[in-house]
Amino acid sequence: MAAEGAAAFIAAIRSLNQRLGIPNKLPEIRREDIPVMAAHAAREVNPLYPVPRLMDKSALEQFYDAVSQ
Repeated sequence: MAAEGAAAFIAAIRSLNQRLGIPNKLPEIRREDIPVMAAHAAREVNPLYPVPRLMDKSALEQFYDAVSQ
């Protein structure tokens, strides 16, 4: 049940992105920039403002790699 809801949500996001002209991939991201981007994103968590940390630096690098190809 939760998997179906998640799949429907993802499909709706992709549909909206397509209607708005937002690409699925960002080929402008260069592979050599990914570690730097991941390090900056990993530091975005602020202890004074409760922003949840969803990914560590390694997971962020994998995410950036996936959206750049």
